[in-house]
Amino acid sequence: MPEKRRIFVGITASERIQDLAGDFALRYDRLPVRWLSGSDLHYTLVPPWEDDYMGIGYVGAKLQALAEKFHPITAELNELGFGPQGEPPRLISVAGQPNQELLDIFTAVNGALPAGTGRQFWLHLTLARFSPNSFGSFPQKKFNEKISWPETFDNLTLYESILTNEGSEYNIIKSYKFLAQ
Repeated sequence: MPEKRRIFVGITASERIQDLAGDFALRYDRLPVRWLSGSDLHYTLVPPWEDDYMGIGYVGAKLQALAEKFHPITAELNELGFGPQGEPPRLISVAGQPNQELLDIFTAVNGALPAGTGRQFWLHLTLARFSPNSFGSFPQKKFNEKISWPETFDNLTLYESILTNEGSEYNIIKSYKFLAQ
């Protein structure tokens, strides 16, 4: 039986956003959280599911075909907080309102993959994760900081998610640049 891997589809954060996230983590390093950095910073389009190597090839071919149809687009991240909303906090994220082009990408990717979901798209970037049980001991419960992080979305990325005792680790399997003009 082929080995299964836990995979998901996202858009890798730009280097500029990775730098801004790193600066933010340094300013708030006293918080008892696990900061994400580098290529671990991503915008999830299709959440993790298990697939074998044959399925991963199929997903890669679908993503490549889709990436050829899209051009880079820009949106702004301007909401900073603990989340997700409506649940006990377990992450720090920056978020924004997706424009129609991002919604079209989300819909196309979810429609093209068997693992696609009917969920709504929440444009957010997880900066840090923590146990919901630890939130009560945090020295602050909200951020009084205004942000304006313009982001350019220019890729579809297939990730592997590896569960560890410390949390998930992410490996990029393959990234596909948007090629349309």
